[in-house]
Amino acid sequence: MSNTEMLTRKEFDGKARSAAEAKRQLVLANRILSMEGVVDAYGHVSVRNPENPGSFFISRAIAPADVCGDDIMECSARDGAVLQSNAGHRPYGERIIHASVYAIRSDINAIVHAHPIPLIPFTACDIPFRIVFHSCSMFYDGIPVYDISEDAGLHISTIDEAGRMALCMGDKHGLFIRNHGVVVGFGMVQQVVMASVYLSQAAEILQKTLAMGGNPRSVSYREAKKSTEFLFGEVALARCWEHWVRRVNESYPDF
Repeated sequence: MSNTEMLTRKEFDGKARSAAEAKRQLVLANRILSMEGVVDAYGHVSVRNPENPGSFFISRAIAPADVCGDDIMECSARDGAVLQSNAGHRPYGERIIHASVYAIRSDINAIVHAHPIPLIPFTACDIPFRIVFHSCSMFYDGIPVYDISEDAGLHISTIDEAGRMALCMGDKHGLFIRNHGVVVGFGMVQQVVMASVYLSQAAEILQKTLAMGGNPRSVSYREAKKSTEFLFGEVALARCWEHWVRRVNESYPDF
């Protein structure tokens, strides 16, 4: 069995069971999201610490494509304060986005914040985002838009602003930040990666559908819930995760 097979067979089947496993999944998630174009030089992904739910792991402030194990730091899930890191590592300022969501959502254990180009139009206009692609069905409860304060400079830079953002997200699994980007949160790293990849693709598909004219036919709430059961099932989730991990190993010689 190859190293890729050993890694994916162990990691796809649920939440990380140790801090070490969570960190390994987090490094993979950074590389996958970069490879799939969800993040570029900016954007970040985190995972709650399974050994201490009051903290989470996130990389230091570098491009996700470059993240390695030594880059991971531990932060408070209450206010984003750095609890543990290697000397000289600078954290992401927007780690407070992750902290504020973790603080009020015990069901969320992995979060992505990114700025995928196909999604930005839906943060900047009154045309609502609709699910027209079955692989994006996990957002069947809708994606609200947070109207960020003008004083924020379009960045979540204070814990108060982050708290208001988290309250706007409420019990949903996605949030658009006006003229900025998206926040996605789910129970497992594999789920949040899948959801983030397909959300970006779904936005591109919706734009093309709207450009054709007429009224796009949306996936119904009932259809989306049923589709999500399949997508987040063991077989489908494992297939995606293993495919992406295999591509990471092929695409990043340093990995």
